[in-house]
Amino acid sequence: MFTDIPLIDFGPFLNGTHEDRQKVSSEIGDACRNVGFFYLSNHGVSSSLIERVYEQAKHFFSQSIEDKMKLYIGSCPYKNNRGYTPMFEEKLSLKGDLKEGFDLLVPLIK
Repeated sequence: MFTDIPLIDFGPFLNGTHEDRQKVSSEIGDACRNVGFFYLSNHGVSSSLIERVYEQAKHFFSQSIEDKMKLYIGSCPYKNNRGYTPMFEEKLSLKGDLKEGFDLLVPLIK
């Protein structure tokens, strides 16, 4: 059981040593396993970009289920786990999760 949401400083991961990156990675892993989520500070993402992402998310999730299902994750021709997941689609229990989502991926540069 936790009493506080973990706050993880990502700055050392971006600007630090190999040991700093390992420490931050360990903190993220611990938070995911023990709490399920965390706050991330010093991540380098501008507040204006975060605001635009929230606005786009509000716009997308306010659409009808029919419109959202046009981007259904199971219909993705590339089979790369990108797209919309409706309510109860993802199941960590028999009931299904009370959430909908949209999975994204930024291609890694080789």
